[in-house]
Amino acid sequence: LCSSHTTIEEIELLLWRFFFARAHQREERLYCLGNIHLLPYVVQCGTVEALRRLEERVGFNSASALVFVSGLQNQMLTNALNRHHLAVSVLPQENLIEAVAKIGEKYHGRQLEAVTAQMNGVGKTHHIYRKVLEEQKARGDKPVMHHVEIRETTAISGLVRSLLNDPTDPALPTAVHIDLAHILPSHVDTLLFELLVVGMLRDTHNHAVYHRRRQDFFFVEVPNTPGELTAKQLSFCLLLPRTFLEMSPGRMDSQKPSIKLVDVGKGKAPLVEFSENKELVQIGKTLAAMKVEAFNPKSKDFTVTWTAATAPPVDVERTYTLLEEVCSSETSPPSFLVFMNFVKFLGALVNSAEGWNMMNLQLLQNFDPGLKHFKHCLYRLLIETSRDFALRQVPKVMTNIDTSPLAPLVRALSRGLSRASSSGVGTLGGMMQLARSMSDIAPQPLTRQRSRLAETSEAVAAADAQAETTGVGRIGVGSYVDRFDKMPSWESCVHPVAMFKKNEYGMIIGCNIMSLQRDFMGNFIDRNLQNSLNLNDLKLEKDWSKVPHSEAVVLVHQIEGGEVLKKNTGSNEPTDYVLTVDNLLKIISIQQRLQFRLPVILMGETGCGKTALVRFLARTLDFKLETLDIHGGITDQTIMDFLDKAIAGSTGARLLVFFDEINAANCMALFKTVIIDRVYGNKQIPDHVGIISCCNPYRLRKSHELEDVALVFQHHVGDQAASGITDPMKKLVYRVHPLPESLIDVVSDFGSLSEKSEEIYINAILRKELPKKEDSGVEGAGVVAGLSAPTDGSDAANEYDTFVYAFKELLCQSQTYVREVNGDERSVVSMRDIARAARVFKWFLTYYSKLRGVSAVGVSDDKDGAMRINVSSSMRPHLRTALILTLGYCYHSRLDRDQRTFYREKLCQTWNRMKTENSAVEWLKLDSIQELERMLIDTQLEFVSQMDLGEGIALNEALRENLFMLLVSIMNQIPILLIGKPGCSKSLAMGVLQNNLNGELSTREFFKSMPAVDVVAYQCSPLSTPDAILNAFNSARQSNIGNKKTIVCVLLDEVGLAEESPHLPLKVLHRELEDLRGIACVGISNWALDAAKMSRCVTLYRPPPTVEDLCVTAEGMVASGHLKGYLRSLSEAFFDVYKTQKRADFWGMREFYSTVRVINTELKEKAARNETATVEPQLLMKTVQRNFGGRPVHELQDCVDEFFERVGMSMDSVKSFSTADLIQQNLQEPDARHLMLLTKNNAALRLLFESGLLDHGRAEVIFGSTFPNDQSDIFVAMNLQRIKGFMQQPISLVMVHCDSLYESLYDLLNQHYMEYAGQRYVRIAHGSKAKQCPINRLFRVIVITEINDAYFRLAPPLLNRFEKQIFLRKDLMERADEALLNRLYKFWGSLTECLRDPKDRSAMGASSGAASSSAAPALVAGASEEDTEDKGVLTHKPIAGFHNELLSSLVFMLRRRSDNTMSMDQLFDEAKRLLTLVLTPEAACITAASLDAQGMHSKFGFNLVEEYFENQRHSDLPSFAELLVKDSRDWCDSLGAQVMVLTYSPIRGKIGQELSRIASSDPEEISLHELSSSQDIEKSVQRFYDSAAEGTPGKRFMLIHADPVAASSRMIEHCRFVCEKSRTEFVKRGKGTPGSMFVILVVHLQRGLDTSFSFDYDSRWHFVFLDSVEPSGDLNSMPSLGRMLNMPLIDVVSNLDFSKLLQSCFRASLSRLIYPHSRRPEDLQRQIHSILGFLEDEYFVTMVRTWILLILRQTPKNAARMEDGTVGQDRNWFAAIASAAHELALAGTFRAALHNRIAVLVGSLLTVLLAHLDRNGGLALLGDASKRKLWLSLSEASLTSDLSARLHNEAITATQEH
Repeated sequence: LCSSHTTIEEIELLLWRFFFARAHQREERLYCLGNIHLLPYVVQCGTVEALRRLEERVGFNSASALVFVSGLQNQMLTNALNRHHLAVSVLPQENLIEAVAKIGEKYHGRQLEAVTAQMNGVGKTHHIYRKVLEEQKARGDKPVMHHVEIRETTAISGLVRSLLNDPTDPALPTAVHIDLAHILPSHVDTLLFELLVVGMLRDTHNHAVYHRRRQDFFFVEVPNTPGELTAKQLSFCLLLPRTFLEMSPGRMDSQKPSIKLVDVGKGKAPLVEFSENKELVQIGKTLAAMKVEAFNPKSKDFTVTWTAATAPPVDVERTYTLLEEVCSSETSPPSFLVFMNFVKFLGALVNSAEGWNMMNLQLLQNFDPGLKHFKHCLYRLLIETSRDFALRQVPKVMTNIDTSPLAPLVRALSRGLSRASSSGVGTLGGMMQLARSMSDIAPQPLTRQRSRLAETSEAVAAADAQAETTGVGRIGVGSYVDRFDKMPSWESCVHPVAMFKKNEYGMIIGCNIMSLQRDFMGNFIDRNLQNSLNLNDLKLEKDWSKVPHSEAVVLVHQIEGGEVLKKNTGSNEPTDYVLTVDNLLKIISIQQRLQFRLPVILMGETGCGKTALVRFLARTLDFKLETLDIHGGITDQTIMDFLDKAIAGSTGARLLVFFDEINAANCMALFKTVIIDRVYGNKQIPDHVGIISCCNPYRLRKSHELEDVALVFQHHVGDQAASGITDPMKKLVYRVHPLPESLIDVVSDFGSLSEKSEEIYINAILRKELPKKEDSGVEGAGVVAGLSAPTDGSDAANEYDTFVYAFKELLCQSQTYVREVNGDERSVVSMRDIARAARVFKWFLTYYSKLRGVSAVGVSDDKDGAMRINVSSSMRPHLRTALILTLGYCYHSRLDRDQRTFYREKLCQTWNRMKTENSAVEWLKLDSIQELERMLIDTQLEFVSQMDLGEGIALNEALRENLFMLLVSIMNQIPILLIGKPGCSKSLAMGVLQNNLNGELSTREFFKSMPAVDVVAYQCSPLSTPDAILNAFNSARQSNIGNKKTIVCVLLDEVGLAEESPHLPLKVLHRELEDLRGIACVGISNWALDAAKMSRCVTLYRPPPTVEDLCVTAEGMVASGHLKGYLRSLSEAFFDVYKTQKRADFWGMREFYSTVRVINTELKEKAARNETATVEPQLLMKTVQRNFGGRPVHELQDCVDEFFERVGMSMDSVKSFSTADLIQQNLQEPDARHLMLLTKNNAALRLLFESGLLDHGRAEVIFGSTFPNDQSDIFVAMNLQRIKGFMQQPISLVMVHCDSLYESLYDLLNQHYMEYAGQRYVRIAHGSKAKQCPINRLFRVIVITEINDAYFRLAPPLLNRFEKQIFLRKDLMERADEALLNRLYKFWGSLTECLRDPKDRSAMGASSGAASSSAAPALVAGASEEDTEDKGVLTHKPIAGFHNELLSSLVFMLRRRSDNTMSMDQLFDEAKRLLTLVLTPEAACITAASLDAQGMHSKFGFNLVEEYFENQRHSDLPSFAELLVKDSRDWCDSLGAQVMVLTYSPIRGKIGQELSRIASSDPEEISLHELSSSQDIEKSVQRFYDSAAEGTPGKRFMLIHADPVAASSRMIEHCRFVCEKSRTEFVKRGKGTPGSMFVILVVHLQRGLDTSFSFDYDSRWHFVFLDSVEPSGDLNSMPSLGRMLNMPLIDVVSNLDFSKLLQSCFRASLSRLIYPHSRRPEDLQRQIHSILGFLEDEYFVTMVRTWILLILRQTPKNAARMEDGTVGQDRNWFAAIASAAHELALAGTFRAALHNRIAVLVGSLLTVLLAHLDRNGGLALLGDASKRKLWLSLSEASLTSDLSARLHNEAITATQEH
C-alpha cells in the first residue's frame, strides 16, 4: 500500500518483480500498488517513467499481472495509464471482514483481534491482559506480551524499532499489544495493513525489516474518540476480527491486573499478573451495607459489630449494580475507569474511618447515645465526597451502541465467519466464491450485463485523502470547545472534602469536613447530631475563612501524617503564599488525589495560581518538586528523559513531578500512559512519585480585532497529522491540542478567582510587596486584612490601610473593566498584573521623584533589600502620581481609544464611591476624566522629553507612549508586547530608546542613573523553532553575565509570525517570560497573541491615530511654512480615506507619512531653486496617485476627489499621471519608498524592461523559488547574501514571489536606515543573526505580485511599506491597440457563442453578439477584485489557461513586434491565427459541428477548422517539431525558437527520442517536478546552450515538462525566466548556428484542474496546443481528426482494423456476461484463449463486423425522431465526445477519447453478440475444427433470422446507451 512517504525505489522493486515473475516461477502472483492517490506527484511520474522504461527494456513476456488501485480520479498515474482504466464496485464490508480473517488464518497462522468498546474505560486493556494471561499459563507462566505504542508522531522507523525490540523469549509466541493513540499519523492504516496482512514492515532509513512470525498473535486496541472518528478513519481496523466491549455486570472482574518486569536473559519482559482487588471487595461490602442502612440504628439491618473484614462477601455482579447507582449521572455514564477511581478514593476513606475510634458503633452507643447515627451519616458523606472526586467533570460524548460504527462490525463478523466456515473461503476457489457472493444480482440465464460506471463513494475516497494529509482522528475546534463549555465550573459545585487527620505515627486522630457550600454538612448531619459532636469536641466543620495561615499549614501536614509531621518543626513553614478557603480546598483535594493515587489534571486559566499552588504544596509537604514546562517543540523523548532524570535524582524520597500545560505539546498519547497507566516506555513510575499536570482551557477567542497577520498572511502546513484539530488553533484562546478521552475523564476544573477571592489576593500582594516604612517584616502573610474601608483616623497605621484600600479598589475595578471590554474573558488579566503593578509602582515612586528633583523619601531600602512605603501626608502627591502612572502602565495602555475614556471614567466613579465610604481617600483627587488623561500625557512627556529623537521625527502620541512604556518595561525587566498597525512607530521607538539609554555615557543626566540597554534582536517568522527562540534568550543572558550596569533586551521582531509556525515555538516563552532572569524582553506584533503569553506581558495596544495626532506627526516632518497650512486638511482627507477604504489597512499610516514627505521634499527643492514653494494642484495629484495606488481606478479617483475637496483645490486642468509616469517618478527619486507592482501573470516583469522603465544593465531579478530544496534556511541565506551585494550598487532589484525573504528585509523595506560617515546602513536579519549592511542611496526594491495576492493574501503590514501601482499591458496601450483589441473581442465572442450550451445559446438569441462586443470595454477598463470573465455556460473551455488579460497581451505583443509594418487587417488576421494555435481540438470540433465552411467565413472571416486541422499541426509533438524546423519563417528568429506547448496529455516519461530524426543530437529533456532546486534548472538550460557554443551544426532541442499540479505556476514562470536569461546571455556571446536552438516547454494540464494556470502572449515565446506529446500511432487505423470531421460514424467504424479492435475490447465484453452457473478461473482463462483464436479467424471477424455495421445502419439515432437518421449516419457524433469531460479526462487525448467511444460501442455490441452465440455453450463448438464451418454458418444465419428479434432489440438498446 502506498502512502505519502512511499519512495520510487520501493515501487521500482515491485515493478522489477512483476516484469520477471515468470522467470522466477511467480506467474500466479498478482502484483498490486494500492492507494496510489496518496503518492506524491513526483513519485507518480517516476512510476510511469519506470514502467515505460522496463516495458521497453524487457517487455511483458516474463510478466505476471499488475494492478494499480486508486481511491480518487484524475491522478497523474491513472491519467497516464488511462488506456488500462477499469472502474470497479466497492466490495461489501462484510465480505472484506471475512477475507481479512481468513488471510490471517491462512498466511499467518494466528487470529487477529481488534479490541474496541462503546467508550473508553470499559476495559479494553484489561481484556487483552486476560488473553495474554491465558497464553502465559499455556507457556509455563513465562512472559509473552510485547507492548507497542503508536502515538501521534510515530513513524515507520519507530514502529519497526519497537517491534524488533521484543523483550520476550524468541522461542515462544509473542502476544503483540498494539496500543493506538487517539490522534494518529496519516499512514498508520497503511502500516497496520502491511504488518497484519502483508506480514512485513521495512524501515528504509535504518535498513531494518520486521517479519511477522506465524506463531505470534496481535491485539489492536482501538481508542474511543468523539463520534469514533479515529475508528472510522482507520478503515483497515474496521475489517479486523473484532471484540466489542460493553459495560455490563458480567464483565466485572474481582481481580485487577498488574505488570511485573522479569528478567528473561536479554532484558526485562512484562509478565501479566492478576490479584484480588481488595479495594473493590471492601467497597462492595460497604455499599451493600449502606444500601440496607446497616449503620443506621433505625434500620432493621442495623449491625453494631459490622466491619469490612467480617462482612459477608458480595458477588461482583451485585457490586457492579451498586457502583452503577452511585457512579453515574446524565453527563457521566458508568465505566470501569470511573468505578476504580471511586473505589480507590472511597476505599482509602473507609480505611481511615475504620481506623478512627469514633467509627466504633459500640463505643459510640456507650459514649453518647446522641452520636449513634454518626457513622451512618459520615459514610453517606464519604460516598458523596468520593463521587465528587471520581465522576467526570467534562460531559461524556456517548455513541449509541445501535448506531456505533464499531458494534455492527461484530455482528457482521459473526455472520461472515459462520458462513465462511462452511464455504471454504481461503482456497482460490473459496475466494472466487466469496467474490461471487458479493454480487447483488441473482443468477439468471446468460445475458448481457448493462454497461455502467461503478458506483464508487467519492466521499469515502476524499475522506481517505484528507486523512492522509491531515491525520487520523482530527476533530473540529467548535465541537470540542462546546463540550468543555458544558463542564461545570469549580465555583458552581459543592466539592465536599472529608479529611482524616493523622499523627506522626499514622494514627487517625480526627476528621474535618470542608466544602464551598457553607451549609453542605447539614445535608448529611442534622443539627442534633452536630450539637452532639460539638459537645464532645468533635467539630467537623468550622469557619475556614478565619483559620490562620499557620493552622492551615498544620492541617495539610496532619492529612499527610507520618514523616511529614516528624520532620516539620514550623521553621520552614512557607509564609509567602496567601491561603483562602478556595485554594485551601484545592490544595487538600490535590493532596488526597496524590495520596490515593488518582490522576491529577488541573484545567484553569493562565495566571489563576496553578503553578504557585503546586509549589506551595510541595514546600509544605517537603516534597522534591521537578517541573517541566511543556511547549509546542517538545518531544516524547524529552519528556521521558526528564522523567528518567527526575526519578533517578529522587533517591527514593517523595518526589512531585509537575507537567505545566500538557496540552501545549503534541504528546498526548505519552501523557495518557504516564498519568493514567503510570508507565512510560517499558518503565513503571515508582509509588513515591506523584504526578500533577495542568492544562489550559479550550475556548474560542471572543474578539478577533487584533488578529490581523503581519508580513506574510499565514504559513500553511501541508501535514498536520499529529495536531488533532482541523480548525486553526489560533481560533482558540490558548493554542492547545486535544486531550485523549482517558485524560478528559479525570480533568478537574481549577476554576478562576472570584471577585471576592481576587480582592483578597490583591490586598495580600500589596501588603507584601508594599509594606509601610515602619514595618520590620512581613508577618502573617496569610492573614486577610484591609478588605473593607478603614475608619477615619490620623495615625500611621490607618494612613497605610487607607492607601492599600484605595490601591486595592482601583486595581479591582481595573481588572473588572478589562474583562468587561473583552467579553468577560477572564484570561485577559490575572494576578500577574497585580504583581506587575506593585513592582512598577515602586519604580515610578523612585524615578519620578528624581525627575522632579525630589529626594526619594517615599521609598527606603531596608537591610534585607525590601522597599517600604512612606504614606505620610507629605508624600501623597508622589503616591498619587505613581499610582495613576501604574494604572496607566498596566491597564490604560492595553485599551483602544474609546475604552480608555470609559476606563478613566470608571476610575473616577470608583474614587467617588470610596470617598463616600471614607473621606481619607480625598487626596487621590480622581474627579476629572480629562485631568487623568492630562496627567498621564504630561508625565509621559516629562520622561520622554529627556530623549533625543533625531531630526525629522515628530513626537506624536504613538511615539510618546511607545517610548514611555518601553522605558518602564525594560528598566523593570517586565516583558512587554507592542501591538499595533504598521506605521505606529513601534520599531522607531525601540531604536530611539537604544540610542538614548547608554548608562553613564548617556547625554542626559536623568538617564545616567539608569543602566545601559543592549538589544539582542530575533526576527520571527513562520519557520521559527523553539530552539532558535531559546538561543536568543540564552545569548542575551550570556552577554549580560556580571554586567549590572547594562540590561540586555531580547527584541522579538514580528513575534506574531512565529505563532504561525507548525512548531509552536512561542510556547517556550511561557517559562522565559515568567522569569526573565536578569534580562528584558520586547515583542513587536501586528496582532494579539494567545492568552497564555499575553498574560505574562504588559501590553501596549496602539489605537489608530486621530486627526489631531496626524497633524502633530506631520508638523514634525515639515520644514516648509507653505505646507503647514494644509496639514489639517491633508490629515482629515487621509483619515476619511483610511476609514472608508474597501480593504481594511490596504493604505496605512505610511501612505500618509509619504504624502507629507513627498510634498515637503518638493517644496524644499523649489525653495532651493528660489522658486515659490507653494502646494500646487499638480503636485497634490502626483502625490496622491503615487501613495494611494494599487486599487481599481474608481477607488483611486475617490481618494483624489477627497484630497482635493479637503484641501480646497480645483481639479480643472489638472493632468492625471499614467502608471508608467508614476513608476518613473519613483525610480528617479532617491528617497522614495520601495515599489510594489500589482499585475497578472507577472506581466509587469516584462513590461518594466520592454517599456524602457528598467534597463537590464541596471537591474537584477530574484525569483522566489518553490523547488523543494529552496525552502530551507540555507536558500534564504544565499538569497540574502545576493541582496547584500546588490544593495551596494545604484540598481533596481526586482523581486518576484520572494515571500520567504520579506521578514528578513523588514528594516530595508521599512527604510529604517542608519548613517555613519556619510554611508547608509540597514539591518538585514535572519533569525537571531542580524547585520548592518551598507546600502547605496539609489538602490531600489521593486516587488512584483499578483493582483489577487495583494488583495486577498498579502497582509497590510507588508503592503504598507511600498508605493503600490497596478501595472498591466493596458497601461502602455495606445489608441490603435485598443481598436485592435475591440475587434479581437468581437471575434472571441463569436467563437465562444459556438461553444455555448445549445439551450444557453438559444436563450441569448440575437443579443449574444451585442453582449460579446460590449464585454470588451469591461475587460479593457482595468483590474478589479471581481472576476470579469464571461460567465456564460460553455460546453468546453476553448483555450487552456485563458484569462481576462490574454487578448490584451496578444495585441500588445503583435503591435510591438510588427513595428508598424503591418496593417490593422493584417494584425487582426495574425491575431486570429495565433489564437487558433492555442485552441483545443474539442473546441475546433464543436465549432465544426456548429458551422459549415460558409458559416465560418461569415462569422470569423476564415475557415477556422481548415486552418486548425490542415495548416497547423496539433496532433502530437514530433509532427509539430517537424513543422517548427521546416517553417522557420513563422517560428524562428536568428537563434531558433522558444515554444510553450499546452496539452492535456499526461506525462508518460521521456519522449525526446521521438525527435531524434530531426535533431542532430539527443534532446536535453527534464521535468520540473523532478528537480530539487532552482540551480538545477539553471544548470540544465546552461548546459543546453553550452553544447551549442561548441559549434557543432544541426538542430538542438530542449524539452522541459511541467505539470502545474506538481510544478506550480510560479515554478513554470521561473523556468521561463531562466530560459530567457540564458538565451539572452548566449546571444551576447555571438556563438551557435542560426535557427538551431529550440526550447520547448511542455505544460501538461489536467482537464478540470487547469484553473490555476494561465499564460500571456510574449514576443519571446510561441504558444500552441497539442492533443498529445507522443506520436499518436494508428489507433486501429483510425483516420486523422481533420478527416473524421463530418464523416458518418459508420464510415469511420468500417475503415478500422476490426481484428485489432475486437482484441482490445473483448475482455471487457466477457466481464459483463452473467452465467447461471459457477465458473472457475481456469474456465475463464480457457474461454479467453479460445476467443483470441476466433479473432484470428477472418470469417468470424467478418461475421462480427458485418453484424455490427448492420446494427449501426439500422438503429435510429432518436427513436422519437426517425427523421434524424440512424446512428451510423450521424456526422456530428464527435461533438458529443468533445463535451464529455469525464471521457476526455480518462482518455487523455481527444483522438484517444474518440477511439475509446467507438471501442466501448463495439464492445457493448460484442457483449450482446457473445451472449447470443454462447447460449447453451455454443461458443465451445467453434473450437471443434470438424464443426466450425457449420457452426459459423448457423450463427451467421441466426443473426438475421426472424427469431433474432430479441437479439436485435438488445443490440439497439446497447447502441443507444452510447
